[in-house]
Amino acid sequence: MVSQALQQNLNLLPKETFVYDEIPVKELEKTFDLITFYNDIDVGVTLEEFNNNKKFRPFVAAATYDSGSASRREEEFVSMIEGSFMPFFGFAHRLDKI
Repeated sequence: MVSQALQQNLNLLPKETFVYDEIPVKELEKTFDLITFYNDIDVGVTLEEFNNNKKFRPFVAAATYDSGSASRREEEFVSMIEGSFMPFFGFAHRLDKI
C-alpha cells in the first residue's frame, strides 16, 4: 500500500460529514475519480475493525481506501475519520502526495 495510488471511497454521504458537507455527491465522486491519492502508511485499520473497536466510538469513518485486494467494503482501509462530537479530523493521505 505504501506509495501506491489508491481509490478513495466515501463511507458516508457528504452531507453527513464536516469536510465534504457543501459538495454534491456526484461532483465529489467525479473529483475522487480524477485525483490520485498516495500515502506512506504500511499498516491500516479496516472498516470492519474500526466499526467493531470500542476505542474508535468517538469517531466515524468518513472515507476508505480501496487497495484492490478488498473483496468486501468492510475489508477496505479507513482513510479519513471525523470526531462524532468533537471537531477532530484525521487523514491517511498527505496533501503533498495528492
